[in-house]
Amino acid sequence: MQRPYIFNIFIQSPKLQTVLHKEIPFLRIGLPLCAGIISGLYFKPDTLFLSVLAIIIVSGFIISLFFNKCQTNTLYGLTMNLSLVLLGFLLYSCEKKSITDLKSELSVFICTLSDYPEEKANSYMLKVKLHNKKMKNGLQPLNGSLLLYHKKESSVNSLLPGDILIVKCTPIEIKNRGNPYEFD
Repeated sequence: MQRPYIFNIFIQSPKLQTVLHKEIPFLRIGLPLCAGIISGLYFKPDTLFLSVLAIIIVSGFIISLFFNKCQTNTLYGLTMNLSLVLLGFLLYSCEKKSITDLKSELSVFICTLSDYPEEKANSYMLKVKLHNKKMKNGLQPLNGSLLLYHKKESSVNSLLPGDILIVKCTPIEIKNRGNPYEFD
């Protein structure tokens, strides 16, 4: 009696694998989204390519409506994965565009203190969120953050998060030490 039962388990094992795959929806959504974000690091396609890809995705969804009566709709799955890759790419691109690159020149910045001043050995470290850069003909809006190092003074201790600062400094880009996104 036990042998046919064991034999049935081996026959049904491929179905068990597909059931396990369907029970983890995070992988089905997360992997294509992550692939799109990672592709944004390496590829910079133009608007025409993205527009054509969007049209292909929309037409793929429309065509997949005709296959809804089938047990599996492979076209819908492929189109959904392609749209998640495109969404991840667009999310990365929009986030990358929201940070302003600063030139290494003496400038006046208007910013808000993000955190309490952190005492270091010879200075205080201030984390600020940039708002504007003072120009000759007005203010230029900025996005991003800045790390400031101020010499040790008692006036820095009185600063609180949310304080608006006007800072005159020369920004220097943080260099990593060889590992991606690591800085000193």
